[in-house]
Amino acid sequence: MDARAISTLLPLLSLCPSLALAQEEAPGMESEVAPEPSPGFWDRFELRRSISMEGRFESLDPELALVPERAVAPQEGRFSSAWLSADLGLRCVQDPCGGSSLVLNPRALASMERDEARDLELWLQQGYLRAILGDRLTITLGKHVLGWGPGILYSPTNRAFSETLMTTTHREVLGKWATALAISAGDSWSLSAAAVRMDSLSIASDSASYLAVSRVEYQNIGEDSLTVGVVGGVGNRYEAHAGGYAELGLGSAWTLGVEAAVSRGQVRDRGAALGGQASYEGDVGVEALANARFGLAGGGEIGVELVYNSMSLNETERAAAAQLVPLTVQALHQGQGFHPLLEGAYAVLHARLGELPPAKTMTFTASAIAAYPTGGALGHAELLCLWRNWRASASYAQAFGPSDSTLRIPVAKIGRLAVGYTF
Repeated sequence: MDARAISTLLPLLSLCPSLALAQEEAPGMESEVAPEPSPGFWDRFELRRSISMEGRFESLDPELALVPERAVAPQEGRFSSAWLSADLGLRCVQDPCGGSSLVLNPRALASMERDEARDLELWLQQGYLRAILGDRLTITLGKHVLGWGPGILYSPTNRAFSETLMTTTHREVLGKWATALAISAGDSWSLSAAAVRMDSLSIASDSASYLAVSRVEYQNIGEDSLTVGVVGGVGNRYEAHAGGYAELGLGSAWTLGVEAAVSRGQVRDRGAALGGQASYEGDVGVEALANARFGLAGGGEIGVELVYNSMSLNETERAAAAQLVPLTVQALHQGQGFHPLLEGAYAVLHARLGELPPAKTMTFTASAIAAYPTGGALGHAELLCLWRNWRASASYAQAFGPSDSTLRIPVAKIGRLAVGYTF
């Protein structure tokens, strides 16, 4: 991002020549030094801004697909879109508000679908005020994202933002309205709590869905770093859940991670969730993952992860999984809650290679996901080029395996070309 300081114009101070002459004629008189001007109010702040424009061309070959950013179900075809993104930040750089910031990330989308223009879409990706009070307390108010844990595919303990987005640079996590509090207790311990609005209904809606979550984390940074966290949460439409995570760094390259959570499913009112379908009916469900990562030069890495989910769909529900997609979109809108993974186990292989030639401008990302018990698989590859203010990318994803594989949802096959420029 470009960073420009916002400052006021300070007057130039100079000594009058006649006063200087008078001082020379009176050697016993002490010279007066002009006081330094005090900083103005806006000198305490630093403005950061980045505005990006991007054009995308997408080709879909779905059995039943969702365009990820818009949550609509298009038919097979080609689609073009223009994106305008602004990332604005005002950061305080001096006491008493040093480190506090105001962030706004508005977005605009104009798209063409089967030669028909869609309505212009405007939304706020994130918008929040973060106040740092002293050395220990941070309060964040507004629409933002909360993240933790070592998961590559998703986070079992984070019911508000389970998606980790390891597959593509184009997907952004949409923030949720939340109030978050973080307290630092020494150099290693921290305590955080948040109340999150889980639905996207109007602010004054009587059907609002909320999730309260708290977390205690220990972090030891050294040659072999260690991070351990314990998480708990509950909501008016969400079952109570508890879990934890740990991440161990071995030297400068290897990182090992584990994360797990237990609950009686995601949603409290199982009769209402997804029309009474696909809601876990067991006593206690377990979801867990374990992974290993190896760091590469240029910010790259190779990672492998195994995921277990006891709250998966049964055979009957998997057969009707495609019909659940519209209900799933509705459940997200209403904050009903449902498990993000539909199968019982997953294996993930992920690789990111950065600073590739020419001139270290290229980044290649690839991932492969296999699911059990259907035996389906999903592969994804993306090549990204960053040159000065320009950005260009090409990506392709395709599902493999049997027709009843849930990895064919939300997309069976998609290709994308994109070119953008950042001001």
